[in-house]
Amino acid sequence: MPTDDYTIKHLHKDLTDSLPAYMRPYLLRVLRDNEEIPYTASQKPIKAEMLKRFFGVSDFWNAEKLAPGVQIWCENFPLGGRFDRIIAKPWDWATWQTSG
Repeated sequence: MPTDDYTIKHLHKDLTDSLPAYMRPYLLRVLRDNEEIPYTASQKPIKAEMLKRFFGVSDFWNAEKLAPGVQIWCENFPLGGRFDRIIAKPWDWATWQTSG
């Protein structure tokens, strides 16, 4: 499948029957051919470096400043499908951490 065909919408459609909504990804960034995941000497992925390099995240997620190529799943957000307020962490989008 060509890289352009990988979409968050397609991924959610494929996973709907096998995973509940809270377990499905809400962000997708498909790596290009020349991009590689950074690893430690013991071959563990370096999460902080991946977030910075591929998602443009250093401290907090900013939904209004997306890194190039990042796709967001927002069809069933409790926010009515749009960002009414800035939410610091992606897991807040599924209302796991929000209160009122």
